[in-house]
Amino acid sequence: NPAPTRQIPILIGGGGPKKTLRMTAQYASIWQHFGSPDDMAEKAAVLDEWCAHFDRDPSEIERAVGVDWGKVTDVAATAERYAGLGFTQFTFGLTGPDFALSAVAPWLKWRDARNGG
Repeated sequence: NPAPTRQIPILIGGGGPKKTLRMTAQYASIWQHFGSPDDMAEKAAVLDEWCAHFDRDPSEIERAVGVDWGKVTDVAATAERYAGLGFTQFTFGLTGPDFALSAVAPWLKWRDARNGG
């Protein structure tokens, strides 16, 4: 087998303040969790504290959030709050058999407008 051509990213999912976020600060390239912007702000602050403890720059860890799109009434405002917290990846749970892909459209519209596209 050939050797990896880049550092393989490590994604850690979860928001436990004592173990999961500590391990995220130590080892992760990407952090994934689910929650409202208020919840994620609290978790992100804990992660930042752990990063300081390990003398690691929090910006080295990409932040991903699972969005409960069914509860969001103002997509642009919610997305901006997540982005302001440093979240750059958004994931959406869509269940079948009739996948509601149209629910993602407002998020794509926000992304494209934000990126000048």
